[in-house]
Amino acid sequence: MAYRLKSIEGKHFSFEDLNQGFVTEVHPFNEALDGGKQKAMGPTGHLLGALAACISATVMAVCSKRGKINRYEVEVSDRRDETPAHALAEVFMTFKIWGEGIEGEAIEKGIELGLEKYCTISKSIRSDIKIHKTYEINP
Repeated sequence: MAYRLKSIEGKHFSFEDLNQGFVTEVHPFNEALDGGKQKAMGPTGHLLGALAACISATVMAVCSKRGKINRYEVEVSDRRDETPAHALAEVFMTFKIWGEGIEGEAIEKGIELGLEKYCTISKSIRSDIKIHKTYEINP
């Protein structure tokens, strides 16, 4: 895998996957650079999104074997340390699934397999970050 980060007007960055050509913007909140006007998702938002997507791939694979998923969402929030660099201390994730034949046991299995076995992101972040997981099954 190869990536490139480029400055855009000295205020935020583009991040490109050099193998597949995907590009996204990353905006580190820095008042000196942007006057407090964030124009794109910051690095922590991208990390949390990557964590949710990575775990979700496994959750959806497990749940799809047992029922039909009509809609899927994950709400993610965090709590950070008080001291600079304000590192992640806790992550809160609520997995929401709408569908037929989906049981809590399948969601729990998918979450745990994603977190503990298959998700590159969860295996790459500090082990002392607490990840709290809940789920909702909706008709």
